[in-house]
Amino acid sequence: MYINKTWTEVNPKNPPPRLADAILKLNADAKFTIINDDIDRLEWLESFTPIAKDTIMTKYNELKTAWDNTWVHI
Repeated sequence: MYINKTWTEVNPKNPPPRLADAILKLNADAKFTIINDDIDRLEWLESFTPIAKDTIMTKYNELKTAWDNTWVHI
């Protein structure tokens, strides 16, 4: 599956983080839609105050690093 424009093998028991996971870690009440886990296809809904893309990417990279360091990939 493609995650953030990168092919990633996915184990359904422990899937890698997605951009949506990063957004929700930053604000659990965020209202948005995102297509194909592509930051450039992110749309904020219901007049939600947008979170900066660099902030989202920083959080995503933190989650991805933690996942990489704790999971044996298939």
